[in-house]
Amino acid sequence: MGDITKGITWTSGDTVTAAKLNNHVDDATINALAVTTAKLADGAVTTAKIADGAVTFGKIAAAALAAMGVNAWSVKTGNYTLVAGDRILADSSGGTFTLTLPATPAANDAVTLVDPANSWKTTNLTVARNGSTIEGAAEDLTLDYAGVLIVLIYTGTTWRIYT
Repeated sequence: MGDITKGITWTSGDTVTAAKLNNHVDDATINALAVTTAKLADGAVTTAKIADGAVTFGKIAAAALAAMGVNAWSVKTGNYTLVAGDRILADSSGGTFTLTLPATPAANDAVTLVDPANSWKTTNLTVARNGSTIEGAAEDLTLDYAGVLIVLIYTGTTWRIYT
């Protein structure tokens, strides 16, 4: 399809149409694929879902992310205590370190961790549980797979891991 967003200007209340997608996809196809959009109050489109795939339409400002409880991506190469909404590029290529989960998480708090240097397999990253359980276990988590992205979401009783 190419760059379907080139030249598109979104305004508050816009509907996804073939015209908005530079006529690369007709309205019947858009409807058949169940396209939905998520927009911020200022009208900035964040993503569109086409069937089971997500397409990014634009960059969200750091302030808008913070207002939604999501932090901008941050690189960590040493020990750090996570906060809800953190999105961490945890580069352990320089040596092992520990990311510590929040001490008093609320239900549905989430943190996202990525291995940007493909180093977790050889230089493991530890996620300290900080008093909570992880998948019901009273053990810290050792991340020893390279190049992965994981999301930890607190259920109110334990941190669940999603990859």
